[in-house]
Amino acid sequence: MALKLLKGAKRQGVHDTNKERATFGEYHHLFAQLKQDPDRFQAYTGMSIGASQYILNKVENRLVKNWTNWHRPIFPEERLVVTLRNKSNRMPNSKRKKQQSDDSHEISQIDLFYKLELLEGKIEKISNLNTQKVLDEIEQLRGSLHDLQTKQQEMEKEIKHLKEERTILVDEVQELRNTVNVTNSKQNQTEQYLRKNNLRFFGVTDNKNERAEETFKLVSEINKKKLNLTQFSGLDIDKAHRVGNFHANTDRAIIARFTTHRAAELVLANRRALKGSKIVIAEDLTAETLQLFRKVKEMDRVQQ
Repeated sequence: MALKLLKGAKRQGVHDTNKERATFGEYHHLFAQLKQDPDRFQAYTGMSIGASQYILNKVENRLVKNWTNWHRPIFPEERLVVTLRNKSNRMPNSKRKKQQSDDSHEISQIDLFYKLELLEGKIEKISNLNTQKVLDEIEQLRGSLHDLQTKQQEMEKEIKHLKEERTILVDEVQELRNTVNVTNSKQNQTEQYLRKNNLRFFGVTDNKNERAEETFKLVSEINKKKLNLTQFSGLDIDKAHRVGNFHANTDRAIIARFTTHRAAELVLANRRALKGSKIVIAEDLTAETLQLFRKVKEMDRVQQ
């Protein structure tokens, strides 16, 4: 930035430039003297040590690089050297005051350029530090983001695998349920078939000390006397017993197993003869069949 300002400084005419070029060789000798005695340069200009050193370095670089380039413009630093040369030749007081006024303006401008360049360097350094810090943080964030994306992809694969396993397990569970339902249905059918010769008698007076022979006799008397099945004999009943434990004021049900299914159906067909009494005769149903029977009966009641 400062270098651009220096390059944009006021230029002399071509004639004045060529005139100064005529004494260009003297710059080197004068510059060498200034380098050996920097205090003289600093005392004259009133600049800081850093600014004066900056000017000397600028002049040195341009003398070395461009001293054969006669067509380039004269830079302020070179005019300053000419000014110092004139000072060393002890100019008259009248010219010296005017020259000092012009020189002080150009020296102030050069000092400002120096300070601006220092400031530019510091700003650039700070900017580079901050930029590098931001770049490092961005790179770190990119690494973290890449790790997160990798983990996310792994989790998505694992979730997909678990979903596939879950689908397989759900299908297997459903298949097992179907198998269990079929098995239970077959088991219920088998159990119900085994109970086809059984009948349940409800409402028959119970006795705490009742024996199996007495229960058998009660069923036989109901068949003959209540149902008028005089053709029945003791051989038509295989066995009869109470269900559950005895409770006062409660008559336990009786399960009677007949020797043939025909005999059991005959008893069921004549059970209407018990109407008006507390005795009820029903089929010996399994729990599942009984529950289904109650649901059907409830639906019929609702429809009615």
